[in-house]
Parts: sequence; structure tokens; C-alpha cells
Amino acid sequence: MILNGSGVDGSYWLLAVPDLSNFYVPVQGSICGDDPPPDVTAFNAKYKEATGGDPSTQYVYPG
Repeated sequence: MILNGSGVDGSYWLLAVPDLSNFYVPVQGSICGDDPPPDVTAFNAKYKEATGGDPSTQYVYPG
């Protein structure tokens, strides 16, 4: 298992390491649409509606 910090949060770098597994980053919310609290899912939907895309990192949540 590799536990990393928030500096590698997001989806923008994932294509560079296609076989990466067991890699974990503690985040404020899931940008993948699978976060258990419905408020996060609702926020992601509104974000996508407003911008045309999903959030790319967790840093959209505190803003």
C-alpha cells in the first residue's frame, strides 16, 4: 500500500501510471461521483453543469 499526501490528488496524472494499484490519497470528497454523502454528489452534478466537466481535484470543495 502507498499512502500519499494531497499533492497527488486528482485525475490529471493518472494516465501516466496506468497499472498503479493500492495507492491511496486522503481527500475531502470524491471527484469520482461515488462519495457517500449526497451533498457531495449534488455538488459534483452542479459543478459539471456549470463547467462542462467533473472536478479534477479535491480543492474544489472548500472553495
